[in-house]
Amino acid sequence: MDILKQTIGHNYDEQPYLKLFLHNRLTKFDLSLVKPTSQLAAIKILLERCDKIKELVITDVNNVAFQDCQLALLSINFIKELSFNDKSFSSLVIPCCCITKNLFELLVNFKSLKKLSLMLPVNLDLDTLTILISSLTMLQELSLIPSAIDFENFTGDVKFNNILNLNISSTKVSDEGLSNIVRKMPNLASLALCHCKQLTVECFNHISKLENLSSLNVSFIKLFEPCMIEIVERFLMKQGLKLKKLDLSGIDYLNLNLLARCCPDLEELNLQGCQHFKITWIKKSELMANREHTKFNHLKPFKKENYSLVEVFHRLQTFYFSWNCHVTREQLQMFFRGNENSIRNLKLLFYVQDDDCYITTYFFNTFYFKNLKNLSIIYNGFLPVADVYAIIRSYPYLNQLDLQGCVLDIQDIEDIEDIIYETKSKINILFQE
Repeated sequence: MDILKQTIGHNYDEQPYLKLFLHNRLTKFDLSLVKPTSQLAAIKILLERCDKIKELVITDVNNVAFQDCQLALLSINFIKELSFNDKSFSSLVIPCCCITKNLFELLVNFKSLKKLSLMLPVNLDLDTLTILISSLTMLQELSLIPSAIDFENFTGDVKFNNILNLNISSTKVSDEGLSNIVRKMPNLASLALCHCKQLTVECFNHISKLENLSSLNVSFIKLFEPCMIEIVERFLMKQGLKLKKLDLSGIDYLNLNLLARCCPDLEELNLQGCQHFKITWIKKSELMANREHTKFNHLKPFKKENYSLVEVFHRLQTFYFSWNCHVTREQLQMFFRGNENSIRNLKLLFYVQDDDCYITTYFFNTFYFKNLKNLSIIYNGFLPVADVYAIIRSYPYLNQLDLQGCVLDIQDIEDIEDIIYETKSKINILFQE
């Protein structure tokens, strides 16, 4: 696909190159990688030559080319051909403008479909969706975004026990609608509710009924008052031990000590934009008093009285954190002291005040993430370029350094590129345009 993307990016006649890459052995195709002017040709060739495709992305959601009715119609014809010719088709992503009653009738033929992403129109009949999901008995991953559906009429006795992953982010799902979803999809292991503005804190009472849940995204839902966080904390105390991935971005007043004690096996944690959080040293007595204290065997024997977050989160590989307030150096110690080796992906927003303008210097001089692969830094001012030099030299095996959130002048960028050349580093650095 990388070769396809690079080749079909020139202004000369592309169709010979399309025919070269769209061969009979192709099993995965992303139409959004093809220039809009060539998408019609690509679909025609796919119709003629590709009968083994198992994964198809029709288009990027923002691709204006699909305003072309002819292109949408050809796509539906292509899907029709796939539904008759290939019973092992496994993954499909379809844009909103293609969603019609006829398309739903075609999709029921994909009996082996395991992953389906539909960008739903406003006027979708939920009965039609129910019939479709009921027909796809091997379907495990379902994405229905974005949508104006509140799922309050998503009723009936039929359950979809095969659905394990559900993404309904940016939909208008209500608390009642979420209750219906939880009842009809009781085996969900992953649930994404990002930017679902109609949900209230009561949604956690419904989510807590999902006994197999290991991944949860409830970022940027409405939690405005400190008293509401108590319901979130009760949920974490009940379900936290099972969670591997958790996104609480935009939720304020979090007690991070409680989060660590309840969810010690987290592998991914996103706390971007969380304000008024509470953090102190995690005491040995608190860990030993936990009802599942065996989860902290990695700390035994408890030689210290106080532990940091990453010491308790000993499996944490991906950590995204931004603070919109002044964080002291001692608080940074409470986050990162003692077990930085597990973290591979790190995204940080440094909030800088005049009296602490070199917080990044302190951070990277104090903590070293031995296995770090991807680092993203967001800064509310001019990032000291010396810190970038230090990062490049300290992390020669870093795959990507994202500085798009930092203010750097042209000379700084040129100097950074010189350092990369001198050190023979293979780091891919992203700068702000």
